[in-house]
Amino acid sequence: MGALREWLSRNPVASGVIVAVLAVVAIALIFTNTGRRAGGQAKGFFYDMNKGQIFVSSTEETPPFNVDSGPEPAVSVMVYTCGDYCDQKDKWQIAFLLRYTDKGKDLIAQAGTYQPAAAHPQEISQLMLAADLEQEIKTAEGDKWVSLSSPESIDIQKTARSTCPDGTETQYTICVP
Repeated sequence: MGALREWLSRNPVASGVIVAVLAVVAIALIFTNTGRRAGGQAKGFFYDMNKGQIFVSSTEETPPFNVDSGPEPAVSVMVYTCGDYCDQKDKWQIAFLLRYTDKGKDLIAQAGTYQPAAAHPQEISQLMLAADLEQEIKTAEGDKWVSLSSPESIDIQKTARSTCPDGTETQYTICVP
């Protein structure tokens, strides 16, 4: 443990990146898997890539998943408002979009094979954590998906948190259905 502390103190940039990546993973855990870990009954915000619209659905499906509106899949979306206005759809803002890689989806499917789930909490937790590291993020307007653990991901999240559409810096509220 002492060697780790020493390395971290000698490498402040790397330390900052590690902390930021852990924060990103924590956010992803909260907003993309809450329902699946609670038995799949929860709802989540998703984004229809064909229509460019937010919708609410069960968290049973792992994004990206097919939708009837066209060839592009639906993905998870982090929704926020500037102030406490989550109950007003017209105030919703998109912070960023999230999806799992094929490997991440496979890990989640593997975690779902443990029956009964209560008998295998450690195995399931390890698989879900590994899956969470297999997420990608992008802005709604962006073309490029990047790893959730990348420096580019951190920039996307910082930008989403820093200002509201009117250019003011204010308190924002992360919305959940």
